[in-house]
Amino acid sequence: TLSTQTELVVQEASYPNCDADTANGLWTVSSNSRITTNQTCNIVVVNTSATLTVDSNATNVTVRIEAVNITVVSGATITAKGLGYVGGVVQQAGAGPGGGGGHSGNSLGGGGSHGGYGPTNGSDNAIQRVYGSISSPRDLGSGGGSENNDLGGNGGGAIFINATDTFNNSGFVDANGTNGPSSQGDGTGGGGGAGGSILVHAGTLKGNGQFMAKGGITTTTTGRSGGGGRIAIYYDTNSFTGTLNANGGIQATATGNGGGGTIFRKARNSSAVELIIDSGASGGSLAFTEINETLGLDNETTNIIIGANAIVNMSGSFNAPYLKNLSVLGTLQQLGPFTALNLSNLTITGTMELTNLYQFNTSMIVYVGGTLRHKDNNASHEYNITLTARNVTISSGGKIDGSRAGYSDRGYSASGGGPGGGGGHGDDSWSGGGSYGGYGATNGSANAIQVVYGSI
Repeated sequence: TLSTQTELVVQEASYPNCDADTANGLWTVSSNSRITTNQTCNIVVVNTSATLTVDSNATNVTVRIEAVNITVVSGATITAKGLGYVGGVVQQAGAGPGGGGGHSGNSLGGGGSHGGYGPTNGSDNAIQRVYGSISSPRDLGSGGGSENNDLGGNGGGAIFINATDTFNNSGFVDANGTNGPSSQGDGTGGGGGAGGSILVHAGTLKGNGQFMAKGGITTTTTGRSGGGGRIAIYYDTNSFTGTLNANGGIQATATGNGGGGTIFRKARNSSAVELIIDSGASGGSLAFTEINETLGLDNETTNIIIGANAIVNMSGSFNAPYLKNLSVLGTLQQLGPFTALNLSNLTITGTMELTNLYQFNTSMIVYVGGTLRHKDNNASHEYNITLTARNVTISSGGKIDGSRAGYSDRGYSASGGGPGGGGGHGDDSWSGGGSYGGYGATNGSANAIQVVYGSI
């Protein structure tokens, strides 16, 4: 008896999720291309003048590019610009958790928020809110608000790059928000979209390119820009000499500037963990950067740098057990509890404002070349500056300031606040001076409290 057997052998693809080459995983991008799904390859090269668009829309959120080696050559781009939450239309707010407010009439659309606030336009539908993770950003930037028929700018998308060996970025990796247009010719326009997210893991990080998650602007000079996004980069070896930029958008006037986003860098094989917050220009009181523990803070962070143009609001609990160096070049407003029991160096060349909810290392070194102050008190003595340190240096031009931050007045005709509040007066007369170590001059009113108090 003779029998014949036939064996069918099916060889599975080595890189089934590398659309360009499932057999060998070699992907060379030489012309403009777009991906909407995760790509896992062996080697990825984006060549000069080519743009690889990572389409991270609201249903997909993050598209991952993963390979052993990834190279973005000079002049090449990986982008998710404007592929986040969409801008508002016809007076509506922008989409997303931090969508900029819409507006009717000759006014301005509000900027979208993400890592930093987009400045509000004061409309009822503005959502001025930061969100996402400082250390593992995956979220899309929110859209800017619409003004009449001017659309708001779109938020930036989300890019995740994982190079198990080497990532060479000598080009551009871009998750910027887009600009809000102005078509009316009357100085109004839609708000800029917020920057998106860039998350990078690399064995070796090298190159001289740019990572960007910036907020978009409004194309009118008085518009409202988007807030900056979030960038986080992890590496074993770092020789990257390029730039990282999560600035808010910048307008001609400070009230239109977006708040800065966050830049996080962590060496996976050492204890160096750094958080940087900055922006290209100060956003004033309308746009700042909010940080607290709910926003994905890595508690192993050792260095925090508040850049010269940043306004940072520590809005909630912030426990940084490994923090060693805090540098405040811009403005840091501490509102929630702040604990840094291993802080070695506190350097202030900008402005740092404290409440009473802080605990620092009692053997730290403090340098004040700017202003250290406490929050204004009102009816009670709640806020103060109480520091114990090994060395405190106040340089020329520096100050520890409590001026105008004591008990407040109590309104028209009333006496001043505090145990020695000066007398008030209801007619065209003088009010009395407040007292503390010495008497304030009385005005003879019935509600004058002329008393000294406290400890010599």
